Amino acid sequence: MKNLIALFIAIAFMFSASLAQAEVVSFGDNVKYWEGFGNRYGDNRYDVIGNPDITGGNFIFSGHVLTGISINYTSTDRLLIPGDWFFDVNQDNKWDYVLHNDIPSYKNVGPYASTNSYSLYSVDFDFAIDSPLASWRRSSPYDESFAGWYGYREDHPVQANVDSSKYDFTLLQSISFTGWEYTGTGPYTSTWSGFGIDLTEFLGEEFTYGFAMTCANDVLFGSAPIPSPEPSTWILFGSGLGMLMLARRKRNDNSA
Repeated sequence: MKNLIALFIAIAFMFSASLAQAEVVSFGDNVKYWEGFGNRYGDNRYDVIGNPDITGGNFIFSGHVLTGISINYTSTDRLLIPGDWFFDVNQDNKWDYVLHNDIPSYKNVGPYASTNSYSLYSVDFDFAIDSPLASWRRSSPYDESFAGWYGYREDHPVQANVDSSKYDFTLLQSISFTGWEYTGTGPYTSTWSGFGIDLTEFLGEEFTYGFAMTCANDVLFGSAPIPSPEPSTWILFGSGLGMLMLARRKRNDNSA
């Protein structure tokens, strides 16, 4: 009996370890504008306006929990800060979670650029709440870009407006951010980590994400798959159960 118990524990450990191993889901930079925030100035030619140029990155999962993001980019010495990550996990066109940059978007130059810190919030924001008004004059769950000299993506969403007097949100945890590189051209990689968004309920489906620099010179918006257990994992578990049943049958035969 002890041998059977030990065998079962070993199989369960291998199964749980396989489910918990890190998995990487890559993404690219395939859009020019967020959904619902088209170019009101009538020129859709440009993916990147100025610097930096975001080229893609990775979502990092532990099992079915999103625990990290890495982003690849080229940069210069222009002191712009990265904005927020927005996530819609149930595909209802509302953001459910935000990785929020604690530095306000209007402080996008000077010493503020090198002191970014991020926090994870649960929110309930619609994808598109558009308005011709600049961010500091409007009532919106977003802070928006106001770099008018670029024109093309002025008033584009860049940060969540975490104002408890206006909107419902919950602070979940502080997270780690490696910072943003400003010197030279790169390529560079920055990473957000130390958080957990559990997507177990939506296995095999997709989540929607959005990201932008605070000037919205380059934006990310798209969908990515939520990892499901690999077939080999289920084969391993099934094989282990088969071994357990066979061992128990032999034990019963021997005792008969």
